[in-house]
Amino acid sequence: MAISELISGSGSHTPSLFTRLPGRLFAPLASPNKERYWAILCVLYENRFGPEAPLPPSKGYTFREIVADIESALLHQDAWGEEGDDPETPIGIRANMVMTRLVEAGWLKLERRALTRTVFMRPVVSHFLTQLVYFAERGPVFVSGKINVIEASLKEVVQGEKLGDVLGEVAQQSRDLLEHIRNTGNIIRELMETLDLEMTTAQYVRTFFANYIEQVFIGDYREMRTKEHPLARRQQILRMTDAIDESTEIRSRLIDWYAQYRATGDVHRAERLYERDMQRLRDLIRIDEYIARLDDEIRRANRKAYVYLDHRLRSVDFLDAKIRHAIDSVLASSEMLWDPFGAGDMINANRLAEPRKVSAKHSTSALRSVTLSPRDLARNRVLQRARAARSMNPHKLSTFVLTRLETEGSQSGLDSSDIKLDSAEDIRAYQALLAASMGMASDRARVRLLARQMTRGFTVTPTGEPDEPHPYITGRPFKLTKNQKRKEDK
Repeated sequence: MAISELISGSGSHTPSLFTRLPGRLFAPLASPNKERYWAILCVLYENRFGPEAPLPPSKGYTFREIVADIESALLHQDAWGEEGDDPETPIGIRANMVMTRLVEAGWLKLERRALTRTVFMRPVVSHFLTQLVYFAERGPVFVSGKINVIEASLKEVVQGEKLGDVLGEVAQQSRDLLEHIRNTGNIIRELMETLDLEMTTAQYVRTFFANYIEQVFIGDYREMRTKEHPLARRQQILRMTDAIDESTEIRSRLIDWYAQYRATGDVHRAERLYERDMQRLRDLIRIDEYIARLDDEIRRANRKAYVYLDHRLRSVDFLDAKIRHAIDSVLASSEMLWDPFGAGDMINANRLAEPRKVSAKHSTSALRSVTLSPRDLARNRVLQRARAARSMNPHKLSTFVLTRLETEGSQSGLDSSDIKLDSAEDIRAYQALLAASMGMASDRARVRLLARQMTRGFTVTPTGEPDEPHPYITGRPFKLTKNQKRKEDK
């Protein structure tokens, strides 16, 4: 079953890999000679089937051309293991045996055209080999580049210049970025476990810095905490994501594209694909959690390496080896050795460990401050005012209602159709009153309790079932009445 069937909700929960790939594809890579088979596949990928290879003939390569490439790869390899023949076997026969194994496994496909045998690689197998080569060659990831690409692409989607193809690619890059940051901590932990404590100091330092710093480290990890790093703009990416989802025009245009190109006209499946990609973009909010966990792993690895190197530097006199040699000499001797140690005093002031020097901790440098322009300051103030206008709480709602009851209402109360709305704050309060009215009409006690918490000092009573038209918000009519204060007992 394909992944697309899983998204549509049909079939098993586990996608079947071998409906797309040959069933014996992994057999050469699981054999004792897996490294040699992988080297041959890389040679064929580079010379014949990869993106940087020359344009292949329309009818495919001849059988002899592929065998010649395999022969050239075998010339640079050692003797094969259990599967290999006698090294004295002619290299042409060995190349044909490897060719037969790759055809049987499904890496290559052999066809006959008249008297000529041609070889080609299926597109799905070629794509899979490309992913394997990319995985094997992948180096440090620069988070800044990923964030810049995601932000620039989302701007094009918001402006209407791009459609669902860009949105899907950006969502995939966002998920890949989170996966890399999450897996980097596990890679560092596994790397520290592979460092053998029996190594020499030079080997330990070489392995630590070659593997830990160059291969698994994030290229711009040091700059990730600064304000100038693109990661600081992740909130803008989340805001653009919300803007795309809240815009009816952009949302409908993207869903139409998904339905046409990825869902074969199924609107419900297109909506699920759209929501999946949007959720992948919203998951960027969890990047701080992954980075904090990565910081802990890096500090733990640094502490372990520092303790080991500090021990090696302090034990440069090989005192442990001398003591072990002395004990072995005493145990191996049949006679009592009165002086098993070397010449010189066993206990001497010069042999005592030096007191540990407490190194002064350097204070961390402050983050570079950025001076905002008057335009940015004005924009932030406008955003704060807009956010304050959209927020609503029981106190603000009670002030709005009681003021309107005194100025516009009568003794019997105030109908929803008579409430005048002059600003965005008034419209937001009217929306909250509609929600409270529907909550008071609910059959669930919890919903009614939540509605009463918003109505302090007044009562909202639904007055009709069907929705009534309104210039701003259409909803069910209601009536506002002021609560009467209880008379105190004399």
